[in-house]
Amino acid sequence: MNKEKVLGFNVCTDNFNCLISNILRDYKNNKQIIIASINPEIIVNNYNNPSYIDKINSEKYQIPDGIGIVYFSKLNNGKIRERIAGIDLMQKICSSTILYNSRIFLYGSQKGVAEKAMHELQKTYPGINIVGTCSGFLDEDEVINKIIDANPDILFVGLGNPKQENFIFKYKENLKKVKILMPVGRKF
Repeated sequence: MNKEKVLGFNVCTDNFNCLISNILRDYKNNKQIIIASINPEIIVNNYNNPSYIDKINSEKYQIPDGIGIVYFSKLNNGKIRERIAGIDLMQKICSSTILYNSRIFLYGSQKGVAEKAMHELQKTYPGINIVGTCSGFLDEDEVINKIIDANPDILFVGLGNPKQENFIFKYKENLKKVKILMPVGRKF
């Protein structure tokens, strides 16, 4: 992956198609990956947190999820040329992994919202295999048990920043069978 630094954060410079190709290759090769979104709000909220930055930078994928990231790169003669919205990447992952009968779990938001997102995804992507949903207001031990019991290949976490990233980093060892872990803000 080609990357550049944006105010201390690594950000992938590859375009959307290249990025999704790499993600799907890692998925097919059973590699566990975390896809982090980098946008101005995340940078502002976390620039004084070197531990958080190190965790994000240690992962393979950090997407430029904000036009401000693209502008910053251009102003500094960088190579980021397009915004890659987390929701667009989530939808592409959903549509692409139907071919593999991938098992997807949605975690986050208020009671009933993840279930509603599941129904919308099922309408949009017939054949999608969503194996579970969970509200963002349950005890984390209960959530982890639900996720492990559902045995997903892909986990989308919609708790907002930095709670969703902290959850993923805290429990990624417990979720070794999950191939894609992706924070999605408050998308559902």
